[in-house]
Amino acid sequence: MSNVLKDELDGADNEQWRDELYDNAKGKILNFLEGARLFFKDQAFESEKEFRFIIKLPTEYSKTDHSVLNIGYEVKGGIIVPHCTLNIDKASIRSVTLSPMLDKELAEQGLNRFLTDCGYENRIEINQSDIPIRY
Repeated sequence: MSNVLKDELDGADNEQWRDELYDNAKGKILNFLEGARLFFKDQAFESEKEFRFIIKLPTEYSKTDHSVLNIGYEVKGGIIVPHCTLNIDKASIRSVTLSPMLDKELAEQGLNRFLTDCGYENRIEINQSDIPIRY
């Protein structure tokens, strides 16, 4: 990319065109970093050995077949936030790790009930995160 930018800058006729080329290059770099950052997490979470799946949909995405991916919205802090729900095979989930919290027992009871209601009864191991709580 740097050679392409250098060649474009060498061929630029005026300062405004150079500024546009720089802005375009900065935008491409920021887009790359925005996507790449989703795959990194703090070292404190290393013990959780989780997998991260990133599904990035274009703004204009519109799919009518909801057998695999459902698009929905929720309100968080007064802002409408789009999200998608991925339908996966229930047998592919083996364990769930609860985030660090003060009332671990209550959280585990609630999760057990949720898993039972969703058809996962007695099939998923529930772990507690050992990440320290930050308050």
